Amino acid sequence: LSGREGRFRLRGDGADVEHFKGLADTASQNKSRAARAPEAPRPVSAAHRICYREDMKTLFAAAVIALLAETPLADPDAEARAQNLMREIRCVACENEPVSQSSAAIAEDMRVQIREMVNEGATDTDVRDWFVSRYGDFVLFRPPARDASGWLLWGLPFALLAAGVTSGLLMARKARTRAPGIEAEDV
Repeated sequence: LSGREGRFRLRGDGADVEHFKGLADTASQNKSRAARAPEAPRPVSAAHRICYREDMKTLFAAAVIALLAETPLADPDAEARAQNLMREIRCVACENEPVSQSSAAIAEDMRVQIREMVNEGATDTDVRDWFVSRYGDFVLFRPPARDASGWLLWGLPFALLAAGVTSGLLMARKARTRAPGIEAEDV
């Protein structure tokens, strides 16, 4: 078959006739398959049944774990405490996102750990200290000013702000004293 602008014509060498016969044969085979009775299911081997059962058990266990991982605590006050802690603790994978909002796998583990510790009766300080001992002060959004680096972290922004304001005031005073006096003109 060859076509130009939507019109088809036969080539005349016999290949086109064979092509149409093949199409007709395929169509008749499909009709006869549909008319036949459905085939009986093939027997499944014992090994396949065992693998299927194991796969289903694994899938079920994964679904149960996923559902239990993000289950809120039964006590509303304890859950509120856990949520506050989740907002105070930084995700170590995302870095500038709290654990409560991160979708990283480690953040899920951190949320589960927070809930477990709160459920066991740990105080907020105990939970924070546990995460600091494991990940360092970086894990807290408000790290304590314990050593020189903490004081530098908390004090440097205020020191820079004070230095900027002081230099701005000195430059304004200096510019005012250097400005020549303007004499009134007679009009």
